[in-house]
Amino acid sequence: MRAAVPKKSYTVLYRRYRPLVLEVALRRLDNPIDAEDATAEVFAIAWRRFQAGEVTLTLPWLYQVLRNVVGDRYRKVDLEASLELELHTLCEAADDAARVMEVFDLHAALKAMPKASRDLLYWVYWQEPSYEQISHVLECTVPAARSRVYRAKRELAAILAAQDEGTWASEPLREST
Repeated sequence: MRAAVPKKSYTVLYRRYRPLVLEVALRRLDNPIDAEDATAEVFAIAWRRFQAGEVTLTLPWLYQVLRNVVGDRYRKVDLEASLELELHTLCEAADDAARVMEVFDLHAALKAMPKASRDLLYWVYWQEPSYEQISHVLECTVPAARSRVYRAKRELAAILAAQDEGTWASEPLREST
């Protein structure tokens, strides 16, 4: 088996050793399609080297070429996986940065609101009280409580819109009487 193969018998070499090379490739690679591709690549390299007269084709040489081809595939998969992970990490970081900026903008807008409106919105969003509870605490009617919450939300929306337009001043708005 270790004897060199004459030039005329490349086809014989291919027919004899392809199943052996494919069997080893199947053991080294999980996917049969990848194993077929690796085997084809081994014999393409063998054919080019054989035509150039650079090498004497032997089974151990074919196994060495297969080892190199499989190693290249492992490196390619590792590189693709690391690039995919890096891209995913960058996308998450961009999403996190956008979320941080949104929270920062919201916090700045809330600070710019009058204290009564700000406190009302904090309470509404964190505690989720009913309008009856809000009216009881504010000592007003339920429709008046709905109106105050609506006005506070509208005020916050106006400040956020001004931030987006770049016309926003960071000073709190005056308390309305």
